[in-house]
Amino acid sequence: MTKIDELPTPCVLVDLDLLERNIQKMAEFCRSKNCNVRPHVKSHKSPFIAKKQIDAGAIGVCCQTLIEAEHDHEWH
Repeated sequence: MTKIDELPTPCVLVDLDLLERNIQKMAEFCRSKNCNVRPHVKSHKSPFIAKKQIDAGAIGVCCQTLIEAEHDHEWH
């Protein structure tokens, strides 16, 4: 395993347990309010996270750019 001080910079580190809890919390909140959620991928720009959001109940994702929209097939 790579030590944190050996990682190339810049790099992004994500606490996957916290990410999953936050996605589930938002999904549960929206279900409790009987509303749909369509998160904006501009905030994370990650097909991996977008797919997790859709799997948790998001009805899709919003895109800001054509490049983000072209990756839509990776999220479904």
